[in-house]
Amino acid sequence: MVNYRKNNSSWIVLFFSIACLCGANACTFQYPEITTIQEVKILGLKDKTLQIELKAGIYNPNSYQLELEKIFSKTFINGLLVADAESKQDVTLNASDTTYVIFQTDLSIETLAQIYPYLLKDDFCEMKIQSRSLLKTAYGTQESQSENFKKIDLHQYREQIMQRSLEMNALQIKAFQTEIKDEALNLKIVALFKNPYPFAFEIQAIAVDIKTTHGTMLAHWKDNTSRQIQAQKEINIPINISIETKDLLIALPELYYDKDKKMIAKGFCQVNIAGHVFKVPVEYTIPMPQMQL
Repeated sequence: MVNYRKNNSSWIVLFFSIACLCGANACTFQYPEITTIQEVKILGLKDKTLQIELKAGIYNPNSYQLELEKIFSKTFINGLLVADAESKQDVTLNASDTTYVIFQTDLSIETLAQIYPYLLKDDFCEMKIQSRSLLKTAYGTQESQSENFKKIDLHQYREQIMQRSLEMNALQIKAFQTEIKDEALNLKIVALFKNPYPFAFEIQAIAVDIKTTHGTMLAHWKDNTSRQIQAQKEINIPINISIETKDLLIALPELYYDKDKKMIAKGFCQVNIAGHVFKVPVEYTIPMPQMQL
């Protein structure tokens, strides 16, 4: 006769043994963390960002492998948040060992430009990286958090960062008007100059050429008036250009037989920041007033 009670007791003991073993392993699970940023490589400027590549060491203190799925990171330069990134990973973290992973993040040029005066004094900046790593384990997805610090050398890119930021922010056309008066086409432009930075800068000069789309010169305008724009402020600058009717008549075939029927205002705005001079391109399309000539 089979002793079912004895067999059931054996299965119960086995079940609880396995459960206790799994429970013990769960209780002893240790969170891996990024222990070091071994290398920071600057890849270069792209659009509105400075791209960098990070090589990070993740230590897995457990006696078994884990799968790294993603790394979410926030990057701070001198205390300013310059990047918030997500990097998909498919990496096995070896047991009781450090595994190195590489991930890329894009630093905001607009934010980096805020510390331009600091970059003039010191080549190296303090970089802080706060990261969250998603790990696939036998107990489900686990999340590990880390915070690391590393020095980064931005000296080589400081002028490019400031130049690109000025091009993105400094100049906008606020208003535009054309009129025929005194045998000339008068262009009245109001340029809005913004200073989004925590430091003042000086506009030293503005120069604009008015040309046809084929490059024929119609007028030249330049203003060497020095203007100081304080931190977080903006100013309006009037730009008044007259094109003589005789010059328009000479360029008439280009202006009116060109399907675009437009003129191009192109030049530069010269900006001085802490003794460093930048030329910010100025370009604007001017529609030709067909009915007024």
